[in-house]
Amino acid sequence: MPKFIRRLFLAAFIILFFSNIAAEDVEDAVEILKEKKYLADTLFEKTVWRKKISNIILEEAGETHRVSFLMIIPYPHNYKSQNYALYYEFNTYREAFEKFIYLDKFIDNNGVIRIKILGSKIISEEVIYNPFDPQL
Repeated sequence: MPKFIRRLFLAAFIILFFSNIAAEDVEDAVEILKEKKYLADTLFEKTVWRKKISNIILEEAGETHRVSFLMIIPYPHNYKSQNYALYYEFNTYREAFEKFIYLDKFIDNNGVIRIKILGSKIISEEVIYNPFDPQL
């Protein structure tokens, strides 16, 4: 067996042995991945959590109101990268403000959502981890 593979297995064993992650947490993560809620980003889907968001902004664009995420690319993949914005679009200020407050609390409490985008516009979302769910 090549040295690289042996070192990789040794490093994985040491990390798992000395980490504070419970076996139940690992099983929960595996269940999430089995349900096809992958954390990797694609061209039309992004997984959003606190580490990927720089700011949440409430703004007005013509006749519509927007709630925007200023997204950042986490280290070490951010070398010479550009930040970008993704937004929800609403017809009334009240709807936009309610969504803004909800998303601010949701993201600050380590919530994770999977969003589908069309250009920069968020067209749908799926909650992967809800911090407000009392069953968790």
